[in-house]
Amino acid sequence: MTEATTRFVRGDGAFVDDISLPGMLHLRVIRSVYARARLVHVKGGITHDDIPGTLSSVGEGATSAKGVVPHPVLASGSVNYVGQPVAAVVGRTAYEAADLAGSVDVEYEPLKPVVDPEASEGASPIHPGTTSNVLARTKIGADFRPPKSAIEVEGTFANERVVPNPMEPRGVVVNYDGSILTVRASTQSVHSWQEGFAGSLGLPSKRIRVVQMDTGGAFGTKGGIYPEYVIAAHVAMKRRRPVKWIESRSEHLAATFQGRGVRARMKLVADRRGRILGLKGDILVDAGAYGQGMGRWAPGWIGYQLTGPYAIRKALIKGTAVYTNKVPLGPYRGAGRPEAAFFLERSIDLLADEL
Repeated sequence: MTEATTRFVRGDGAFVDDISLPGMLHLRVIRSVYARARLVHVKGGITHDDIPGTLSSVGEGATSAKGVVPHPVLASGSVNYVGQPVAAVVGRTAYEAADLAGSVDVEYEPLKPVVDPEASEGASPIHPGTTSNVLARTKIGADFRPPKSAIEVEGTFANERVVPNPMEPRGVVVNYDGSILTVRASTQSVHSWQEGFAGSLGLPSKRIRVVQMDTGGAFGTKGGIYPEYVIAAHVAMKRRRPVKWIESRSEHLAATFQGRGVRARMKLVADRRGRILGLKGDILVDAGAYGQGMGRWAPGWIGYQLTGPYAIRKALIKGTAVYTNKVPLGPYRGAGRPEAAFFLERSIDLLADEL
């Protein structure tokens, strides 16, 4: 056992929640209790009027393409998933912040949510100003006509959504000295965080310092920028005091970007000797409520890996990512590779049974 590991056994790890700075404030986030609703009013606390921006599309899943609806730091006008940040409060202790959260009054007008990705494309758009719930489409390869003597097998498979759920939930401590914004966090992506904070806050990246603390698990979910981080930074800059936000387990289950969430219709074409002549795949990605995370690029990322290690002569792969009223999709343990392998290997199983 090395010194790098024995310090954890001794209890000498340095995690973000271990940080205590003079004058530190504690952030608490008020979240939507509806998957889809109109915000009638939000009274009290820090609201969208105080922090009107959106998350910068930098790092994991970065994109500024047409049709991508960015994630607001705090909801304005409507909410689109359970757990979406609506308002925030700060207190001198975590307990005081929790008590203050109860004083924030939020009135909702519930709307019918879109939760089934199969029905999303034909449903009314969840985002005003957009023409459909399609976030992205991709096409890889070209169509082909199988020979009459070929064997064809087809299957429809689902790799359902999962919660990353590391031992240590998300968390940040942000401090601003008037020049440099220092972010101490449980993170996987120091440099993309620096760019993400710069874009979200309107600061030059050279004025942002990101410090990676010991990290108690991540599985891909701590790579991108989340609303809570930007809220903490705004408060730290305005109050000129350190701000800590530590995610609870229930918050993690509701609001941290989830993984997988992909369905596929597959067809394999082979000859009687088992040589695979062609593959057709139709991928449907449940991207969740916003274009943040990996929802937009998942169809292509999975599609390009769908032929796997096999000598497949021809392929036509189509992919679609759609909006639903769920927490946005994010990378998790392989980020598209396990999904592609699962769809392909299940199809290979069907072909083997047929042969």
